[in-house]
Amino acid sequence: MKKFLLHVLIFCLVAFQLWNIVILLNPAVETEMVRYDTIENSAEYDGIIIRNETVITSDSSGVLESAAVENNVVKRGKMVASVYTGSVDKETQNKLKQVNARIAEITGAQENSLVFEGDQAKIESNISTRISDLIISINDKNIRHVSELKGDLNVLIDKKLEVSGESGSVATMLDELQAQKSQYEQMLSSAKQNLYAPQAGIYSTNIDGFEQVLNGASLANMTVEDFKTVNDTEPELVEGADQPVCKIVSNVEWYAAMLVDEKKASEIKTGQSVYIKIGEGAEEYNATISSISPASAKKCVVGITVTEYSDDAMKNRKTPITLITNKYSGIKIPIKAVRVNNGTQGVYTVTEGLMKFKKADIIYKDNNYAIAKENNSDGSSVLLYDEVVIDAKEVGENIAVR
Repeated sequence: MKKFLLHVLIFCLVAFQLWNIVILLNPAVETEMVRYDTIENSAEYDGIIIRNETVITSDSSGVLESAAVENNVVKRGKMVASVYTGSVDKETQNKLKQVNARIAEITGAQENSLVFEGDQAKIESNISTRISDLIISINDKNIRHVSELKGDLNVLIDKKLEVSGESGSVATMLDELQAQKSQYEQMLSSAKQNLYAPQAGIYSTNIDGFEQVLNGASLANMTVEDFKTVNDTEPELVEGADQPVCKIVSNVEWYAAMLVDEKKASEIKTGQSVYIKIGEGAEEYNATISSISPASAKKCVVGITVTEYSDDAMKNRKTPITLITNKYSGIKIPIKAVRVNNGTQGVYTVTEGLMKFKKADIIYKDNNYAIAKENNSDGSSVLLYDEVVIDAKEVGENIAVR
């Protein structure tokens, strides 16, 4: 008999523990604390970056040597580059390109104070940091940053070898490169053409063939068909006379065209202030809707104007663009927690172990969350840090919450 009672007791204890586990894994009430946040009304569209650009041409193809710094502002009349042309073999031209690129890597890294004289620990720390950043940039497909980091690494590794006595100094290496540069330039000097900025603006060597097709004026009249033609076209740069080699970009403003659904286009208007993001970049830019084309095949071309400088806008032409038409800030509530009680929209909160209904003045909602106005003066409205009921077997006023 005692043995039987013992078995019953053990069975009851095991069943009790299993029940507690089931209750723990399947709570009767699911809740969430609400906080202050912002939700954006945004969507991503196919986009084309448009700039006012003046192309500088060379008499014939050759090796471009920039005197101005890429993506920096230059004054009108400044010598921005030289082009070495003529009958010199391609191998010499390519060697000059390589030497110029290596010099740019070293001098750029030195300007960023990457080289610490004689401090091997700091050099090794910076090498480790650059390698980590390089892996991240490769995964993010940030080609420009990858190139910069490779240049930094080359300089730091050279400096480490110098400090450890395995190689010459960075200064010596730079002198050798400058000597090679002078040698190649002398070989090409009989066919050197200096290029000057026809106007003030940003110097760039990123030529893609659309410079003389796209500008602020063309955006105003761009149709859906025009957009698709540009977006589907890959222009070819042909070597020869009047070859485009660099350009001066207006630093006053730039533009973008987006292919937007007709319904979305009907919700915005010219002159409206919006925000945009370019590609996968996180940076937002203030923009103004400058044009909306007539609809075609249920699409419209929406043009925007931006007056903030952007590296992304300088290096991209065809890219996804995120258009943010509105931002709503307030108490962020899970959409599953929003309910209607006696015709009033609100939420059930957990107050002293009981469900209590509170009003929610919702100003925006998407598929996952709603934003409600914060009203601290009204105790019957949802408040910051309230615990709201998302899911429960039974929801209602004064229902106990265990």
